[in-house]
Amino acid sequence: MPRVPHLEFEHFSIKEMKDLWDKGKILINEEYQRSFIWKPYQRRDLIESIMKGFSMGVLVIWENKKGQFEILDGQQRIKTIIRYLDGEFKNNEKKEFDDLTITEQSEIEGYSVYYLKLQSALKEEEISDIFTRLQEGTPLNTPEKVNAFRGKFRESFMDAFFKNTKFFERVKNYRFRARFLAAQFLLLELETDYDRKLFPSMGYLDFKNTNEKYKKEIPSKKLTMYNTYINFLGTFLYNEIRAISYRDWISLYLLASYLHKKQANKEGLGVYFREFALEFLKNLTSFSIYDTSPPRGMDQKMFRKFMNYKQFGRKATLSDSIEKRFNIILSEYKRFHPFKYKDTIRLFNEEQKIRVYFKQRGLCAFCKKPLSFQEAESHHKFDYSKGGRTKMQNAQMVHHTCHIEIHKVTT
Repeated sequence: MPRVPHLEFEHFSIKEMKDLWDKGKILINEEYQRSFIWKPYQRRDLIESIMKGFSMGVLVIWENKKGQFEILDGQQRIKTIIRYLDGEFKNNEKKEFDDLTITEQSEIEGYSVYYLKLQSALKEEEISDIFTRLQEGTPLNTPEKVNAFRGKFRESFMDAFFKNTKFFERVKNYRFRARFLAAQFLLLELETDYDRKLFPSMGYLDFKNTNEKYKKEIPSKKLTMYNTYINFLGTFLYNEIRAISYRDWISLYLLASYLHKKQANKEGLGVYFREFALEFLKNLTSFSIYDTSPPRGMDQKMFRKFMNYKQFGRKATLSDSIEKRFNIILSEYKRFHPFKYKDTIRLFNEEQKIRVYFKQRGLCAFCKKPLSFQEAESHHKFDYSKGGRTKMQNAQMVHHTCHIEIHKVTT
């Protein structure tokens, strides 16, 4: 049988509602609720309806474990009433609440606000789902829906939002949008596969599926990388954070992630990344999407490339657009700075070690003293971290102590 939630149909007067609000008994949960978005005419029309005794509709409330009335549907109406009582705006007759007669004030304060109260036994994730479904009449946008998620995915991007202050402190005035950017970065980190050229879309269903997939656990290595790349962006583009559009942050995050994963030598990467990003953004913002000819100093080929980047940005949430924009920014980075891929094979295999050992006639390549195969260690002549390949031509067999000395000399 279908499960029927326990509901209570009740009401309180506007005066009682205001008292509850002032005592903190009515809660607008800003963890997932949208901001106050009603326009002035909507606020005035609601007050006029109340003064004429018309219905303002039914609120939906959940009484949480702290005994607070958490508003699931109706926060715009409640905030409008509270703000009118506090004298923050005037009604259609250009009167504040204090300008009304005693009778008019009493009629407003005595107006009954009806609500459906959900049972307190409901779980938070159920409340989040109910809240999202209730908004279908006046749809929440994707950032607001993602903010209403529950589970490890949301915990992780919220943790990044509060802890990666180098980046997010610069956009904290745009709370929902900044949190959504943290969620976008996490979605990219979890679902992008550079080797197979798979990129996620940024629609609500993509976030919902990823949230379900990682509801209980996200690999710690993925989270470490995710926070590292956000910190990297915040460190090397700190002064420019507010000047860069959200859609371009998607491309910059992907580039930072790719370079850390694929580039062989990361020495000085932050400096090169910053110089490139500033040059790329200078070119990108030097002309409009409606221009038909390149700006001074830009040739036609580069103009077409950057124009394509802008055009793809019009559908910035689609995986195909994300991939094409990434390919453009990566190709420009490779043109700007020499790029060498990291060898996918880190360690020499047994056959390679044996062949190199006998090629050295059983002597250590460093100290030239006898070396038993059992104690021998393989060493990259050209450092692996700087792009050295795991090939026989780049291999040496050395004592353990000699291996330590080699790395002391080269660091």
